[in-house]
Amino acid sequence: MKRILYINKKDMDKLIKVKSIAFLNKIKIETPEDAEDVSLPEDAEILIMKGMTRSEMEKFLSDLRKKGIRIALKCIETETNRDWPLQKLYEEIKKEHESLEKSRID
Repeated sequence: MKRILYINKKDMDKLIKVKSIAFLNKIKIETPEDAEDVSLPEDAEILIMKGMTRSEMEKFLSDLRKKGIRIALKCIETETNRDWPLQKLYEEIKKEHESLEKSRID
């Protein structure tokens, strides 16, 4: 089953747009457990895609870009990260993103 978990504590308009694009793509929207959500920074934004084929993921991300929606921290649920606490997943994805950004500048 196609699902996403999208967390954006700061921009409710963007949150609504992402959820509406997910709905149009017949993707179930998960909500984080309140306890896990609280552990993230106030400006946290992350998109976790679950149970999607490559083409489904590409279409969803393309639809987001068409609406001008950019999400820096995103990942696919894997066997490795499936059981990680949300805080750990967020920190790992943020670290990877920062590393990629740094290598683009160098």
